[in-house]
Amino acid sequence: MTAAPIGTTLATALTIVLAASIATAQDALLPGPGRGDGLASDAVRCVASDARGYLWFGTADGLSRWDGARFSGYGIERGLATTQVDAIAVTADGSLGFGMHGPWVALYDPRTVPPIRSIRVTDDHGGRNVCAACFDQDGVLWFTTESGLFAVIGDRIERVASDERSAWYSVVVRDPRGGVLWVTSGEVVQCRGGSVTRRARPDAQGIGNVWSLVPIAADRWFVLDDARLVELELADDGPRTRTLPVTPPPAARFTCLCRGDAGDLWVGTTAGLLRCASRADGGLAEPELVRADVWVRALCVDRDGDLWIATDRAGLLVRSALPFEVVRRSDADSGDVIALWRRGDAVVAATDRGSLLVARGGGGFDALTDSRLPDWSAATSRSAVDGAGDLWLGTASALFRVRGASLFQASPGGGLVVEPVVERHPLVVERLTVDGQGRVLGRAAREIVVLDPRDADRPITRLPLPPGCPSGMVFRVDAARRAWIATAGGLLRADANEVVPLRTASGEAIHADSVVEDEGGRTWLLSWRKPGVELVTAEHDDVLELRTFGIADGMPDGLLRAGASRGDRTWFAGPGGLAAFDPRTGRARALRWPDRVRAGSVHALLVANDDTVWIASGSEVHRLAPERWRDPPPAPLFVDELDVAGERLALPDGGSAGPLDLVVPYANPNVALRFASPAYRDGPPRYRHRLRPIDVDFSAPSALGAIRLAGLAPGDYALEVCVAGTGGAVASPQLVVRIAVPGPFWRSPFAWLLVALSAVALVHGFHRARVRRLLALEAIRRRIAGDLHDELGAGLAQVAVSSEVAKRRDEAARHETLDSIACLARDLRSSLSDIVWAVDPARDDLPSLVHRLRDVATTLFPGESCRLEFEAPRDEAIASVRLTPDRRRHLFLIAKEALANAARHSGARCVSIVIELSAGELLLRVKDDGRGFADEEPAAGHGLPNLRRRAAELGGRLAIDSAPWRGTTIELRVRLS
Repeated sequence: MTAAPIGTTLATALTIVLAASIATAQDALLPGPGRGDGLASDAVRCVASDARGYLWFGTADGLSRWDGARFSGYGIERGLATTQVDAIAVTADGSLGFGMHGPWVALYDPRTVPPIRSIRVTDDHGGRNVCAACFDQDGVLWFTTESGLFAVIGDRIERVASDERSAWYSVVVRDPRGGVLWVTSGEVVQCRGGSVTRRARPDAQGIGNVWSLVPIAADRWFVLDDARLVELELADDGPRTRTLPVTPPPAARFTCLCRGDAGDLWVGTTAGLLRCASRADGGLAEPELVRADVWVRALCVDRDGDLWIATDRAGLLVRSALPFEVVRRSDADSGDVIALWRRGDAVVAATDRGSLLVARGGGGFDALTDSRLPDWSAATSRSAVDGAGDLWLGTASALFRVRGASLFQASPGGGLVVEPVVERHPLVVERLTVDGQGRVLGRAAREIVVLDPRDADRPITRLPLPPGCPSGMVFRVDAARRAWIATAGGLLRADANEVVPLRTASGEAIHADSVVEDEGGRTWLLSWRKPGVELVTAEHDDVLELRTFGIADGMPDGLLRAGASRGDRTWFAGPGGLAAFDPRTGRARALRWPDRVRAGSVHALLVANDDTVWIASGSEVHRLAPERWRDPPPAPLFVDELDVAGERLALPDGGSAGPLDLVVPYANPNVALRFASPAYRDGPPRYRHRLRPIDVDFSAPSALGAIRLAGLAPGDYALEVCVAGTGGAVASPQLVVRIAVPGPFWRSPFAWLLVALSAVALVHGFHRARVRRLLALEAIRRRIAGDLHDELGAGLAQVAVSSEVAKRRDEAARHETLDSIACLARDLRSSLSDIVWAVDPARDDLPSLVHRLRDVATTLFPGESCRLEFEAPRDEAIASVRLTPDRRRHLFLIAKEALANAARHSGARCVSIVIELSAGELLLRVKDDGRGFADEEPAAGHGLPNLRRRAAELGGRLAIDSAPWRGTTIELRVRLS
């Protein structure tokens, strides 16, 4: 590689001056956030901006991260081994490395808990402090101490190179061509691909500490030593250096170096901050002393281009990259600036104390004084510059016109003409304004005065007003010679005969505290009563059609108090910021004020002939160069804290960029989120959000970076959050949090299916129960019919037959037949009683069955020839036992059949009946001591089979024990539960 001549750019660009001749810069540094915002210490030792946009500050008492609204602290509890942080290194993936006193190094990973892991630099490595640190392309952390260069490999620290001859401080930086570059007071060391190349510095004689390395181009660097700014070139034949004779202030030394986005070179010293501005030819201008009373420890340019200055004891300072400069500083003696006019290359300002100021050639303001001018110092609103550049001054006795360009030149000379305006009597006006045509409009007691510099024949026109016309600002005189006046009660239009209030199509009064007529003929109305600006789109007699432009159109949020027009742009200003409206797009481009502009005191706005924008803010005047106005990059947005149902969810340190998917329980449907957005240029970030599908539009901008969603109904939601752009407009990127609130089980589709199936099953069960009931009723009817037919029908038929037989018999035989008929009738009566008892629902309990069996047994065994024993529980013990009609009937018929068999066939002398209830099981035992029968003896009838059939229908167990001449025992066990 052939070495290029050293300093070809800088040698022709940089003007060398001694410290004593350093000029003082006009733009001041502003205090940054400090201890009150959570900064660990005002003794800030290093600063860096990470890949996510956060700013990190190493201090003597810990590490702090700034997110645009607040600091987050990192100390021992979060992984730091010691609190003094001297160096910060960053990577493109968001990881960081720290060098600390001790010495220690630490690695930061936002995904781990705690996020910081510290590694001790042992005594074998040497050194007491970590001087500088950086990451290479492979993510390896490199750092320097007093004794050499080291690399962190996993959990190990390896010494890469030593330099016993170097001073205490040296710097290591990432080499854009690979590896790292280490520069000491005596050597330049390149580490690439595992190889170490060491070369001596040709300018090593007398060099102290090396504080900073800043790249210029390929293989060319700025090197900052204790007292020298050096250009270093890495040539094939060795390093070449060129000392640039820029020296620090007296008794001070250099400390740090940084290059801004605009190419400016910023140099920190122990006695202040220097700036070498970038010139149009690519070079650097002579240094300026920006601040002389601080020890600058470190410098950093953030993602928005703002410069952050870390000081040794004064905390943080910030220089905004916004293209504002102060033209006139605060001056309480001369009052606030209330009006601005342009006159050629000059800008004229009027204050509320009656003084006039003029800025010539883009410089600062000077008081406008001339002995030939009338005494107008008591007139605060009676001065104006018309379209021809003439100055009009109203006094308590007359109106004066001042001609001659020499008044606005640096050395006023001859040719100045001051003439009073007299027509019949001296003209006295209350207020002067300039309309869009360059005419001066004045309001007198009962007339409007139009001063038109373009009309040589009739420069002054008087328009009478009707009596009682309210006072106010005259901003237009139309072709019909009608004056448009903005009053406290609203906008009026007046001529010699009448005063007509102007209203909207809906009949509302129109208020305007300031009116701007742009060069395209459009009329804009600004009111302190509502935000935004209104454009007059059509006029119909006393009705004006208006269109409002607000934050959705790019305007600053809040009220707009001043406006100005030049070319195809119309500018508006208010507490919320500055906006330029472009009629070709129908939108505005907004810019929030820097902190140094007193936004609440913006009263006047002017676009000068060089297209610079002048803003009067209180007693100060600021100037904006639109060509240097660059929109900041989209602000990143993170969810920093997240609570779901009262529980804190774990997020990466610094927050998550989403999208996030949350499932919130129905019992506690609450979500709380806190956001962080490292956006600094426009002040603290402001957020807008909407919750779909509930919200259609985004909320108003709010600096409160927290949202709490409480009582969410079951459903799916999408919370969309964005950082509000300048003026409050919705800006990207958006962060989306998808929220699902599952409903209770009874609202789920499965629950509805289950309910439907249950309903079907219930209907089906009800139908089946009804069918079973109908079938049971039908069975009962059939049984009753069968019983009536079998028991009563046959008996009644027998009674009928016996009655006919009795008619044909003699008297003795007839009595016998009648006795049998009577006996049969009694049997029929008993059978009918049994049938009625079996179907009586009032008898569906066990005591009724016991009583019925007792009656039957007493009837069958009256006691003459057979003794009856009946044993059953007391009624109180079995009163709660219910029996269905079928079970009651089967139990009754089994017992009755057993008793009947004993009465007819056993010839027993004793019959016992036992009824017991134990553990839900009923025992029925009928026992006699009669003749019995053998098991193999065929039954003479259907009695025993009937007993077995009925026992089976009951689901019980029937046992029959009998033997010849040993009696018979019939035992039934039935489960009642």
